[in-house]
Formats: sequence, C-alpha cells, structure tokens
Amino acid sequence: MRQEREISLSYFFFLGIMASMGPYLTKELQEKGVEPLGLILSLPALVGLFCTPIWGALADWLRRGKILLLLAIGFIFLGVGGLALAPISGAIWFMFLYALGRGPVSPFLDSIAMSQAKENYGRLRLWGSIGFMVSIALCSLLERFFDFSSLYVAFVLCIPMLLVSYRLSDASNGTSLDIKRAFKQLIGNTELFLVLLAGAVHFAAHASNGAYLAIYIDFLHEDTLWTGISIATGIVVEIIVLAYAATIYRRFLVTHLFLIASVIAIVRWIAMFFAESGLFVLLCQASHGLTFGLFWLAIVSWIDQLSPPGLKKTGQSLMSASVGGIGVGGGVYFGTMVFDNFSVRHIYI
Repeated sequence: MRQEREISLSYFFFLGIMASMGPYLTKELQEKGVEPLGLILSLPALVGLFCTPIWGALADWLRRGKILLLLAIGFIFLGVGGLALAPISGAIWFMFLYALGRGPVSPFLDSIAMSQAKENYGRLRLWGSIGFMVSIALCSLLERFFDFSSLYVAFVLCIPMLLVSYRLSDASNGTSLDIKRAFKQLIGNTELFLVLLAGAVHFAAHASNGAYLAIYIDFLHEDTLWTGISIATGIVVEIIVLAYAATIYRRFLVTHLFLIASVIAIVRWIAMFFAESGLFVLLCQASHGLTFGLFWLAIVSWIDQLSPPGLKKTGQSLMSASVGGIGVGGGVYFGTMVFDNFSVRHIYI
C-alpha cells in the first residue's frame, strides 16, 4: 500500500513539473531573449528520442533502476533551476540537462507500476493527470496575479519529486538473465516495432493539436479562456478513464483498446476541422480522455507484454522515445508545415 502511494505521488509531481514547463516555456524563454529558441525548444524531443532507450537499457542491464531514476530527476532539477535562475547564455545547456533527465522518468515509473501494481496501474497513473491539471491551474493563477514564473514552480516541485522517488522500492533487482539474448529478442520483435510505429503516428496528431490549440481558438475569434477550459475538460475525462482502468483491462484486449482509441481520434480530428465555436472545440477536446486515455492504457500494457522479463524498462523507454520523440517531433514539425502553407484548420485533416 505504501509503495502504491509513493508511485502515485511520483506521477503527481512529475506530471506537475511537465505542466509547469510545457505551455509556458516558450513565453518564458522569449521574454528572456533566449536564442536559438527553435533548437532549444526541440531539445526535449530530440534528446529523448536518442537517450531514453539508453537509460532504459542501462537500468535493465545494471539493475539499478531506482538509482538511475534519482539521477534523471537530479538532471531535471539542475536543468530547470538553471533555466529559472542562471544567465540566458547557458540556456541551451540547461535545457539539455532538463531534456536528458525528463526522458526516462515516465517509462521508469510505468515499469515500476506495471511490475508491482499492474491491476491498479490506472488508479496510480491518474494522479499524474491530476498533478498536471493542478499545476496548470496554479501556474496560470500565479502568472496572472503575481507575474510569477512557472519555471520556479517546476523547480520547487523537483524537491518533493526527489524525496518521494527515493522512497520507491527498487523494482529492477530480479533474477539473472542472458542480457544479450533478451536484447536480441526485444529488438527483433516485429510486433513491438509496429506497435511503436503506430503509437508514434497516433500521438503525433495529439502533439500537433497541443501545439496549435490556442492558435486555433484565436482563429475562431473565441476567447482564449476556451483553451484552458477545453484542456481541463479533456484531462477530467482522462482521469475518469484511468480510474476505471482495471475494469477496462478485464473487458478489452489491448489491441481492441488501441483500435477504439484510434477510431475515436479520427472522428475527433475531423470534427475539429469543422469546428466553428469554442464550445464545439471543448466538446471535441473532451474526447481526449478517450483518444489518449485508452491509447495510453493500451500501449503501456502492450509494451509490457512484449518486453522480455528483465527488459521491462528498456521496452517502456523505447515506447517513450517513439511517442515522445518521433511522435511529438513529427507532429509539431508537420503541423507547422501545414500551418505555414495552408491554415491552422488544416492541421486536423
């Protein structure tokens, strides 16, 4: 029971840090005059793509997942602290540290949760969604009424994240295995490759929507308040979906969950293309809880099933690199191309 509490709190603080960095980071760095902004903002996706699988492989090879998790959080702490407090001349290096640490945390936590409390994974992971929503609201209020940088919020949240993660049990210590043979089995798994590819494509559309939702609301000549309300609505539905994860896992195969999420996503993006009001966007965004929530339950469990014993962190890290690296990077890149050559509405087709 204590272990589940620590996992839940780790998700809460980590997603809180991500929320503090995400929507506000571009504005923060622009105001500080940081250059080259495009390269710096792309570092988390680029570094995550190449470095996250290495983190996972090291954790499984050395069987020191907890130590590497704490090291990763330490990198986040140093990176965020540098971005918040240090001169802008070092911004690219502090962003690199942040990106280096950010990549492995989520797959490490997912691996621990799936290995120690698989039946309760959804109830543990939903605290990350709650942390994300609380942090978004807190940063919005602090910025609006006190002109308080969200980077300071992320910096402060790193402290309880470190303390809570230190209390996690090390789930990396297991029986010995032929590591070379296990790696060959993992890398040579065609089904794993196809799942990673499908996950990247599915999430790319979500990344593009996340990057341009506020601009789309402005394009529709609606109040910017609709952006925050729409995002919050989607997260609330996501929390509900995760709360019923145990029931969902019992009733559906992971392949069926992935297919359901994909079909709903197609309907969602087509509906977004025809949106003409903030209320309609909100209704479409509410389906985020299904297109992302069901997708995440499916792919985390699917990767866990496909990963050999002893290489669970490697498997989850490959998924994180695929979704968070290729998916996010590709989604934002192609979304930007469509936006530059057509209009923001066309990114949904």
